[in-house]
Amino acid sequence: MLESATDVDIEGTRLANEWTVDTVRVREYGFNPAQPPGPLQKPLASDTLLPVIRMRFTSNGEFEKGTLIETSLVNGVEVENEVKWRLDRGVILRLYYYNVGTNSYDIEVDYSIVELSDDKLHFERDANLVAPNGAQYGSVHTVKKMHR
Repeated sequence: MLESATDVDIEGTRLANEWTVDTVRVREYGFNPAQPPGPLQKPLASDTLLPVIRMRFTSNGEFEKGTLIETSLVNGVEVENEVKWRLDRGVILRLYYYNVGTNSYDIEVDYSIVELSDDKLHFERDANLVAPNGAQYGSVHTVKKMHR
């Protein structure tokens, strides 16, 4: 747990770098009401490795927020996607994706930071998959690991 605002600044400074992606894995699980969402839930419906090769976190002098440029390799061509980020207490990484309906970065996805050091970054997320009628039909576990 971080002790002070200065600790958050230090974590934000560590985060605001270019990272080489080791893996971005998304595992989708079918619904099983007896189990909580997460990596041990069965049955496994899909296991996908995303083609992200690089993530560059930048900040404009504010250590706890900035812009993320995510670079993927699609059919041999590098494609960039811009996302906004905010660090919350040094343990939650909030990513804000662009919403064409509102013309702003207001689709928030929260990740738990597992490891953030000078040379390693690892964050992940567990979420329920819910149909428009409110019924849960599964869960998803996303892991993003990278190094400098």
